[in-house]
Amino acid sequence: MKVHHGIVASIGIAIGEAFIYDQHLHIPNYSISERQVEFEVHRFFIAMAKTKEEYIQIQKKLIQEMSENQGKILDAHIMMVDDTTLIDKICTTLRSEKRNIESVVYDVINEQCQELAKANESFFHDRIIDIYDIGQKLLQNLLSQKNVSLSNIERDVIVIASELSVSDTANMNKKHVLGFVTEFGGKTSHSAILAKSLSMPAIFGLNNIVHEVSSGTLCIIDSEKGLFIQDPDEKTLKEYQTKKLAENAKKEETLLLSRIPTITKDGFSIPLKANMEIPEQEIDNVKNTEQKVSVCTVPNFYIFRKNENHCQRKNNNF
Repeated sequence: MKVHHGIVASIGIAIGEAFIYDQHLHIPNYSISERQVEFEVHRFFIAMAKTKEEYIQIQKKLIQEMSENQGKILDAHIMMVDDTTLIDKICTTLRSEKRNIESVVYDVINEQCQELAKANESFFHDRIIDIYDIGQKLLQNLLSQKNVSLSNIERDVIVIASELSVSDTANMNKKHVLGFVTEFGGKTSHSAILAKSLSMPAIFGLNNIVHEVSSGTLCIIDSEKGLFIQDPDEKTLKEYQTKKLAENAKKEETLLLSRIPTITKDGFSIPLKANMEIPEQEIDNVKNTEQKVSVCTVPNFYIFRKNENHCQRKNNNF
């Protein structure tokens, strides 16, 4: 058994097998002739267009599965793909150094990430992951190569990765990903925000964790204490199984309490309201309540009435 300490991104307990998410790409590096330069430029713009379309599709998925506010997380990615500074830098480097476009993109993206890393601010460090994600998608499209998608996971696992981009988190199979841990990332990263919205346990800042854990290894996330436990002994496993059962029981108890009429001692009825990040995923729980419940989101909110199986969506604020 080995215990690792990390940065808490989203609170909860998860017990499951490790799934190592490896995003490594082999980047070729070779010289090109003058007449090949414009062909490489053409390849670059095709890859940029494809990358932008992929982000637009991921954004639509986030809006459909979560909320419009969560979808806005990808606005910056879509804008950065069209960033003229980045495009000019890549094209200028390509024409001056006459190297294949993959190696140029790799170097320019790394250079930008290194510049941001010099700033002693966690916000800029988290943006490195966003820029890296754009570079990774560009390179995948240039190489016509796709990594294993987290959307294809078909068993309960804890994802372990060097880092997870917003597109990685958005695409993961929420039914089978119990939680995730990464080497890099912080509380202000998009992955952390999505993990909280999904109530998915997550820990960041576990140095070299990808190389220390093998796929299939039984692991535990205790993000209340910032712990990641690799190959727990029998006593520890039983302890956390008990904690997980208690956590589930608490959720059930909360749901039962929601069915108690919200009436004061003098007979005044008070409607129960809930602020929801992802109404599309939580509506079923609210429908199980018996009393009048108003469920509010910004800028939209949903109203549920007793003995009705439908909800009415309001598009104005309170």
